[in-house]
Amino acid sequence: MTLKMCFELVKIDLSCNRGVTDPEVRFERAVIPWKPSAHRPDLGPCLIYAGADNGNGYGQFRYNGRNGYAHRYAWERVHGPIADDLTVDHLCRVRRCVNIAHLELVEAVENYLRGVRTRNHCPNGHEYTQENIHRKRGQEQRRICKICKEETSRRGQARRTNSAKGLPDSRIKYDTVLRDRLANDVVDKKLTPTQAAEILGCNAKYMDKRARIAARARGIKNRRPA
Repeated sequence: MTLKMCFELVKIDLSCNRGVTDPEVRFERAVIPWKPSAHRPDLGPCLIYAGADNGNGYGQFRYNGRNGYAHRYAWERVHGPIADDLTVDHLCRVRRCVNIAHLELVEAVENYLRGVRTRNHCPNGHEYTQENIHRKRGQEQRRICKICKEETSRRGQARRTNSAKGLPDSRIKYDTVLRDRLANDVVDKKLTPTQAAEILGCNAKYMDKRARIAARARGIKNRRPA
């Protein structure tokens, strides 16, 4: 049984939490035992919170009249309130885990750096090898993917070039006859820039610019978008 399947089974059982105001009872009913994490199997089995999540993989639990993180509630119910300059770190790297033995109170910067160190690939899937890591001066602990950095630089240069040419992308060659006809239709308010852009396959901003050029060519001043 996968973790996702296990969540679905528990969510059915969590219907018994409706109307229950005691957070201790609701929390205990939503926690299930799970296998040790691959990152730190020495810590032992995780305890997974199978209730709602916040969209980023962290369990979301309502207590004290507000929505909070399930792992923070697990820590506070044992150790008390958490200082503003501290955060709860998952030693097991499993975001839904609420096992106190897998949690540690650290500064936010340390929590971020720990998460970064466990990643072997950048968000775009490029492996962090010695040759593919860029270190920024003053931020030596931060790893920057060289491939992504170069691609970002190329896109920036392309945007500047395209802006000078009046094109959204220099690699795209539009049907100039159709483009000019649509631009004139926008000037005559037969189409909106968005409608014309959908027909040509470009963005509305580009079509609006072409309409302004067409208006000037026809001697129409201060053309406003339809």
